[in-house]
Amino acid sequence: MLGRKSGVLERLSGKYPQLVKWHCLCHRLELSISDTIDSVPGLQHVTSFFEKLYAVYHQSPKNLRELFECAKELEVQILKIGKVFTVRWVASSQRAIRAVWESYPALHSHLVKASTSSEHTTKQKSVFSGLNKVLTSEEYLLNLAGVADAVQEMGLLSEALQRDDITLPRAYQLINRSVRAIEKMKDMPGKHLKEAMESLEKGNFKGVTINPESTKGQVRINLPRFYQCLVDNLRSRLYALTASNRPAASSQSDEFESLVSEMEILNSQRWPNNVDSPWFEGEVKLEQLCKRFRLNFTSICEGFRDYIDNTGTEIPENLKPAVTAVNSLPVTSGDCERGFSTMNLVMSPIRSGLGIERLSSLLFISLIGPPADLWDPLPYVRKWLSSHRSADDNKSRKVDHPTQQEQRYSSLWDVF
Repeated sequence: MLGRKSGVLERLSGKYPQLVKWHCLCHRLELSISDTIDSVPGLQHVTSFFEKLYAVYHQSPKNLRELFECAKELEVQILKIGKVFTVRWVASSQRAIRAVWESYPALHSHLVKASTSSEHTTKQKSVFSGLNKVLTSEEYLLNLAGVADAVQEMGLLSEALQRDDITLPRAYQLINRSVRAIEKMKDMPGKHLKEAMESLEKGNFKGVTINPESTKGQVRINLPRFYQCLVDNLRSRLYALTASNRPAASSQSDEFESLVSEMEILNSQRWPNNVDSPWFEGEVKLEQLCKRFRLNFTSICEGFRDYIDNTGTEIPENLKPAVTAVNSLPVTSGDCERGFSTMNLVMSPIRSGLGIERLSSLLFISLIGPPADLWDPLPYVRKWLSSHRSADDNKSRKVDHPTQQEQRYSSLWDVF
């Protein structure tokens, strides 16, 4: 798709030189996190622990039932434990980390009971015992807390970028805010890390005694380095037109900065103080934006001057085509991804015989159909009754026999 020589994007750019190159921001966000995991030692231990927990509780209903029993005794709510940093977007990893964080006492209670229970084999007991040692170690608690702070910020950003009303200027406003938040974490601990550090001073976390000794195989994550690496990867991946992280992709930075500066002209909050019309510097960038989208600069320039005169309180009609063009740029491909997921749910293995037309109708209803409480089925029922057979229709029970069949059995019927 993004090949520099024969990729789809390059071929389209060759045919349409004015094409705005863009890659889904949510996918680029995932690539930034993936680059960080590969660069920072210790993050692999966090992900592998979640994979083991997922295997223990999702491959055995018995273990999951015992976990819920322990949670009920401790009056703790159990959230769904999943994997982290997999093919799903970062919001899913945020929910998985939150599940372990909130269910920490119940997890510890069940792992302790399972490691000494006679219902499990020796191998299973050793697995439960090993997981409990990792869970209650000081290194893992601090690692989990530091990662939780960063993933929470990334999860909020990912969900915001998937909104239907998100625009490109608003997306980069949120991205800049998230980058600043992660940079602050290097000097000031986040909510989860602060809670973990205060708990370590007391010797227990949510009523669970923490082991200060190092656990074999655990690596303490250098959190300032982790946050800085994440910020660098976010800037490398997101502050560009495409997702490439190769050195050759630095040539895109000028084009990206040009596009962003052109779009910011339409944002009155980004104007200099005491600006008045005509603002020639802004009109130069506005002209570049009009050339990019093939808009009439003369009419839009007049609307831009009126926009400055009313101090950005109301967008004039002449300026609206430029605003609409900027807002029409797709930020992510989240709708496409949701469409594929819905198709997999509708076109299940037991419904593989669905035709294209029927599948398309079901997808249309699932994706953009109204809620059940807003849908009026009466017109559709009346149409179906008028054009289909119904159960109380006497005519539907009559079958016209072929003439040949009647002649074939006519002699036999005379006997009766």
